[in-house]
Amino acid sequence: MAVQRRRLLRALAMTSFPLLLTMLTSCSGGTGGPQIRSDGPLRAGGAPGALCLPRSGAQPEVTFGLEVITNEGRRPVRLQSVRLVEARSLQLVSAFVVPVEGHELVGSWSRWPPPRSVTSGSGVEWSMRRRLHGFEVAARRRRPLNLVLRARVTGTDRARFSRVAVRYDVGGVAYEALTSTAVQVRRRC
Repeated sequence: MAVQRRRLLRALAMTSFPLLLTMLTSCSGGTGGPQIRSDGPLRAGGAPGALCLPRSGAQPEVTFGLEVITNEGRRPVRLQSVRLVEARSLQLVSAFVVPVEGHELVGSWSRWPPPRSVTSGSGVEWSMRRRLHGFEVAARRRRPLNLVLRARVTGTDRARFSRVAVRYDVGGVAYEALTSTAVQVRRRC
């Protein structure tokens, strides 16, 4: 009788431990960190694409401003942070949102800041730019915002990133939106 009881307890322990472990990790999110959702109302970028930006001499900083962000939701979103996904030999220095009119964008340049001809004319409202961190994008905002990044090239050649991840929250829930343009910075394109 005692042998059967020990076998039963051993079998129960062997099946219960994996079940208990599975339950604990699924309740805590697996990593212990906050869950980041990707199904939020912020849209970043457009059709997938790729860009090669020629590196200009010794200029270590470049401008990326080809992506537009919009809030398609019913509530405002608060932008938290931005990061370069799969970055190599590029360091993000700062990120801004710039109001733009129509199809005008800051664009991408082999220098920082972008040329005055772009920032002082037409539909780019450079003087209205704001740092991305903490910026609130109004619900169903009609006017587009240009996502503009300042990055430093840290390697000798073939700096790159696959896209940009924008973290934001809506009512205390964390989300991440991904842009769709891959970028390379090279001596020659």
